[in-house]
Amino acid sequence: MKLDELRRYKKILILGYGVEGKATEKFLKKFHPEAKIGITDQKDGPGYLKQQKNYDLAIRTPLLRPEKITIPYTTATNIFMENVANMKIGITGTKGKSTTASLLHHILRNTGRPVRLYGNVGIPMLSAMTEGIAMDDIFVLELSSYQLEDIHTSPDIACFLNIYEELHNHNSYEEYFQAKSHITLFQGSKDTFFYNGGEHQIKKLLAQTKAQSLDFSGIDATAFMHNLAFFTHAQNIQAVIAICRHMGLSDMDIKTSIQSFMPLPHRLHNVGIYNGVTFIDDSASTHPSSTVFALSVLPRIDTIILGGEDRGYNFSELAQQLARKDVRTIILFPDTQEKLYNCISDIKDYDPHITKVDSMQEAMEEVLKQTGTGDICLLSPGAPSYTMFHNFGERGDTFVEFVKKYAQSQTFAQKKTTSA
Repeated sequence: MKLDELRRYKKILILGYGVEGKATEKFLKKFHPEAKIGITDQKDGPGYLKQQKNYDLAIRTPLLRPEKITIPYTTATNIFMENVANMKIGITGTKGKSTTASLLHHILRNTGRPVRLYGNVGIPMLSAMTEGIAMDDIFVLELSSYQLEDIHTSPDIACFLNIYEELHNHNSYEEYFQAKSHITLFQGSKDTFFYNGGEHQIKKLLAQTKAQSLDFSGIDATAFMHNLAFFTHAQNIQAVIAICRHMGLSDMDIKTSIQSFMPLPHRLHNVGIYNGVTFIDDSASTHPSSTVFALSVLPRIDTIILGGEDRGYNFSELAQQLARKDVRTIILFPDTQEKLYNCISDIKDYDPHITKVDSMQEAMEEVLKQTGTGDICLLSPGAPSYTMFHNFGERGDTFVEFVKKYAQSQTFAQKKTTSA
């Protein structure tokens, strides 16, 4: 929604008052100070949506389903996309978009580009407009399906990493994919669409987009991995390389910048070695595919903590990977305990020690009993955190707290000893 159109509405309701809602309030006070601004949030109780009848426009929070809005509405994403003329690089995908967006931002900034990082990574886009924008600013935007599902403008450069069945707030996989596809739906012939040609579903979008389309899946990223080898899928780096080359950066610039990149929290983060056991926090793994990747890049995993909110994921491939890596101790969180237990138990000639727990404390007590010197204990749940925690960050922080607590106060039971 353009600012001129927005200013025609005199009574505006902010639906959802999280980080984005608060940024939206500041934006409205600056750019539409005469408007009557209302705020309502699910924390206000089950009837919070009834307030809509008192307003003539709503600004929807990303997680609120559009069909629950009964008055004309827009979103913070739409306001930003339609009013900011600067170059915008949008990154989406089921997994890896935060790392990809952050890495791209780091490389561009490291090579002297005036670049800013916003979106689903945690910094509301409207805050950029409130703070002020320079003409040459470049915006790297991490875009979720909830931000994309009702946009009317696509970014100048769009990148679609991957697609897995992760519905959450969507009614079907088809609806989820359609929302993601909007990242290129409104692009024109002067725009560029970077896609993962290894994903058949994403490749279908080539028939719909008007943008120049470039497949990044064939890029050899081996020489660029360096310190990122354990922290990100090759496809994330392939996408970044492709975009950077498109923007005129040399391979040497890219390699040099990657060297100073610090991986994001809770993504294969080495917490430390205590009493000979290496603890890895991969709490950001909220889908089985992420855990499969973690298992593929880490050596000598003896103990893994798995499970969380049940969103109907298929854990068969994950169970097979556990068997291939011969993970000997598996600790399961609710609500996916039974599903994971059955998948693992169905594998012939694989008989790990499996324990079901209801808290991080119980999980850590089991870790202490079972994990031996020279091995790895990995928190990589492969499921969302909401059954037990507010988000994956809280889950990871709790894991780290218990690791450090027990490292200081207890001695690991040395049930077995292996060489480092």
